[in-house]
Amino acid sequence: LCDFSVNLGDSSVLEAELKAILLGLKLAWSRGFRNIRVDSDSKLEVNLLSNGLQYPFYNIIRSIHEVQSNLRQVT
Repeated sequence: LCDFSVNLGDSSVLEAELKAILLGLKLAWSRGFRNIRVDSDSKLEVNLLSNGLQYPFYNIIRSIHEVQSNLRQVT
């Protein structure tokens, strides 16, 4: 339906993927989507998002949770 790209500068792979999830959720919200499915092949990402706010990506994970709270369903 749509895609995006962004220059994240110097980031770890994990940080870049978390930022991509955040930006993708924001894009979906802005386009009117309220039921979102996020796929990831990173067990670490899934664990970080499922098990709460953890260092070192606290701000990104907190932002993802804030966007998710505005959506009907995120799986």
